[in-house]
Amino acid sequence: GGVWAARHWDEGTIADLKLAQQKAITRAAETAADVQKRQDAVTLNIALANAGAQERVRTVTRTILERVPIYVSPEADHACVVPNGFVRLFDAAAAGTDPASLPGTAGESDGAASGIALSEVAALSAEHDAQYHATAEQLKALEAWVEDQKQIANRE
Repeated sequence: GGVWAARHWDEGTIADLKLAQQKAITRAAETAADVQKRQDAVTLNIALANAGAQERVRTVTRTILERVPIYVSPEADHACVVPNGFVRLFDAAAAGTDPASLPGTAGESDGAASGIALSEVAALSAEHDAQYHATAEQLKALEAWVEDQKQIANRE
């Protein structure tokens, strides 16, 4: 009798343990699926918000570029000489280069007219600023994504 009871108890215990194990595996799979679903939702929401921000940057930039001729007239272009030194410095800043390392063209004075119109400088400056703003929006989106993903991970 005692051997049968011990064996029966062992089989019952093993069956209970297998059932408990299966329930734990099922719960873990459901939790993982829920976490993945929330992570995917965060990714989608951040991507959509960033797409909207990028479109706003493009719209503002287009508007500014369209208004360059209004705010910087042909008369202003003729009245303002953009010197070579300014062009070298502007280009160095855009490239992130130390201007001291940029030699001037032989015989080209920093004060001489570059032939570049003030309106061109305004448009190029607007384009550079647009790149800055687009990158800033991408960084904000990435920071938000990381923070939201961290919150999801900390809940589990």
